[in-house]
Amino acid sequence: MSSAYTYAAIDIGSSKVCGVAVEVNSGRHTILGESVRHGCYVKKGVIIDIDNLSECVKSILTDMCAKAEADIRSLYVNLDADQLTVRDKRVRIPTDPDREIGQADINAVMDAAKDTENEVGYFVLQVLSDSYTVDDYGEVTDPIGLTGKGLTMDAVVISAKSSYVNALTKCFQKSGIEIDGLIPSGLSLGEMILSEDEKKGGAAIIDVGGESTDIYVYHEMNMRACRSLPVGGQHMSNDVSLVFNVTAADSEKIKKELNIASVGKIMNNQYVSLEDISNGERNKFLVSDLVEVFEARVCEIFQICREAVFDCSGTPIRSVVLTGGGIEPMSGSKEIAESVFGIPVRVLSYKTYGIPGKEYVNVCSIIDFLSSRPEKGQYANVVARNGKDPVTLINKLKKSFMDFIRK
Repeated sequence: MSSAYTYAAIDIGSSKVCGVAVEVNSGRHTILGESVRHGCYVKKGVIIDIDNLSECVKSILTDMCAKAEADIRSLYVNLDADQLTVRDKRVRIPTDPDREIGQADINAVMDAAKDTENEVGYFVLQVLSDSYTVDDYGEVTDPIGLTGKGLTMDAVVISAKSSYVNALTKCFQKSGIEIDGLIPSGLSLGEMILSEDEKKGGAAIIDVGGESTDIYVYHEMNMRACRSLPVGGQHMSNDVSLVFNVTAADSEKIKKELNIASVGKIMNNQYVSLEDISNGERNKFLVSDLVEVFEARVCEIFQICREAVFDCSGTPIRSVVLTGGGIEPMSGSKEIAESVFGIPVRVLSYKTYGIPGKEYVNVCSIIDFLSSRPEKGQYANVVARNGKDPVTLINKLKKSFMDFIRK
């Protein structure tokens, strides 16, 4: 007999905040309510205004509750690349050679990886196992049932910035909302949009937002690196404003209306009028002149991404998946990316996943991640449990995410 579970999550990005409530029944996802607010609340991994973000979160949740006709009091929240670190780790624990290795030993070596020395200001959020070694048996993917004097695990350790989590907790406390858990965007996006072949052979997810671009690199089935770059789609609008001395509002509006990243994609090279920033008059500009500025910035963003991918990962990649609302929707962005990277580039189609709009990709990937866990009901049916201390929340998150991996 199938069971329906309800999940609610929020995505805090560089230029917008959005939330979604979804009912999952036998693999079918039904969106009960969604809401988005555009604005900059986080810069370079720091919440710049806790009070404003708190009001934004409360407003989004109110909308979601009204649309879903449900009383949602707690949410899962994403962590983007600038709030995370990813590193390789090898840990070893002694085992009893007179008995077979069991799940308790797996749990123990996971805990050992979690408790090892971490970067100052970060706490271990998640441990992803690569392989195990039992004495001289060589690498195995599942050591249960083997015997030996020691169990070694090679793993990927994902850590979160403590100061950001504490600030996020205060923000949600002001809203009267509980955080059920924190989900690394790189993991949820990787699970939803990458194929097994892409994760195995090496792939980079490039998530271009308004103010920043996040990169997540996969190889041999695990996320190997992440990086946040302070460039995004908003910089294209800023460039047009500076080059042609027109208002920021008109620059952003014409970028969205044209939706073109490459001069070669222009179908009608007509004139458009934009407001002069100095005197308010409307001046005419050729579409090709504007798109030349867009194209130059898009090329630069992808060049910076290419350097960052190879710098932060050190592993070869065979493909790129382009997502995010900053550049991805623009005609010609795929071709520019392929030219810069020299490898195949795939543009994520949010409609393929039944997502209501491109701005909801990240938050819907959180729901997909949660609903695909074994014992999925454990992470559903959010309820209010207010008044948690930030330190207590961090300890809770450490435990809950280790439970994700063990299941």
